[in-house]
Amino acid sequence: MSEKFEPAIEAALIQAAATLLANKQKTLIERGIKDPGDLYNDIPMRQHFSLMVQSLRAAYKTT
Repeated sequence: MSEKFEPAIEAALIQAAATLLANKQKTLIERGIKDPGDLYNDIPMRQHFSLMVQSLRAAYKTT
């Protein structure tokens, strides 16, 4: 079950995860890795994104 946050906080957490993932992919591509998805051990990007959002939610809860 996912914790309920205020809509503005939830939106900020999702945006933060999207930004982190985009920056990570950009860095990998700049380093010459053609398909950054390969580095996630075949975890679909949407699942990786979901895990990032969950991690940010957990981190926010502890603040």
